[in-house]
Amino acid sequence: MSRNLLNLALLLFVLGLASLVIWEPGQQQDSSNRLSSLQADDIDRIHIQRDGLQDIQLQRRNGHWYMLAPYSVAADETRVNALLKLPAATSYTRFAAEGRPLDNYGLAPVLARIKLNDSLFQFGGLEDINRRRYVLSPDNDIHLITDLFYHQLRTSAPSFVSPRLFSDTQRITRLMLADRQYEKQHDGSWLLTTTTHDNPSADTLNAYIENWQRLRASRVSKAGTQASDEHIRIVLADGSNLLFEVLRSKDEVVFIRRDLGLQYHLSLQAAEALFALPNAEAMKQY
Repeated sequence: MSRNLLNLALLLFVLGLASLVIWEPGQQQDSSNRLSSLQADDIDRIHIQRDGLQDIQLQRRNGHWYMLAPYSVAADETRVNALLKLPAATSYTRFAAEGRPLDNYGLAPVLARIKLNDSLFQFGGLEDINRRRYVLSPDNDIHLITDLFYHQLRTSAPSFVSPRLFSDTQRITRLMLADRQYEKQHDGSWLLTTTTHDNPSADTLNAYIENWQRLRASRVSKAGTQASDEHIRIVLADGSNLLFEVLRSKDEVVFIRRDLGLQYHLSLQAAEALFALPNAEAMKQY
C-alpha cells in the first residue's frame, strides 16, 4: 500500500510540474492569449504607417494581394502573409493602457502602425528583460509580443512589391529584344521573327519564353536616375505594352519600369539565359 501511495505521490508531483510549465505566466498558448481574435482569412485590407517612410496600402482581390500605394502593382504574397500572422501572435503580457504613461512603453509617439481591415495595432519599444515588443491593440490594451513584426513594418515600400516581373494573368504574346523578336502564333507556337537567326525548335522556344514568363527578381527597389539606351518591349495577351529599360553592371542586370518607378534586380546568370539565343541544353540547365 505504501508503495502505491508513493507512486501516486510521484505522479501528482510530475503532473504538478507539467502544469507549471504549461501555465507559467506569460507562456500560455491558448486562443485567449492571442494578440487579437481577428482571423487572417478575414483580412482584405492593410495600411502600414511608419515615420520617415512611405505609407503602404494593400488590398486582397480574387485571392491575391495588390499594392494600391505608393505603387500600383502586385504585392509580395510571402511578405504580406507574414504580416497576417500578427493577430495570432502570443500575448505574453496584457494590461489596460488607460491611465498609464504611454511614453514609458515607446507608445507616445508610436514607432509604427498597421491597420488590418479596421483594426489598428500600434508598435512601441522593447521591454528590457526578454526584449519583447509593446503593442497597443484596438481594444486599448498594451501587449508584449515576440519582436517579429516591427522590423517587417519598417521595410521599404518596394520590398512589398512582388519580385515576379509578370503575374499569372500577364501572358506574353510578343517579346522584342535589341537584336531579335519572338511572336506567338495563332496556334500557340512561338516564332523567332528575326531572319538573321535560325528558328529553334518549338519546345526550345516554349521553354525560353516560359523562363521569361516565370522571371523573378532577386530584389525590387525604387527606380534610380541612371538611364540606359537598351530597352525590352513586351506585348501581353490583353494588348497592353510593357517597356523595360536595361541597365547592366559587373554584378547584376537591372530591369527598370519607369512607368511604375521600380527596378527589378537580376543576377548575371539569370540575365545571360534571357539574352542568349534559345538553346535546348541551356533551357535544361535554367
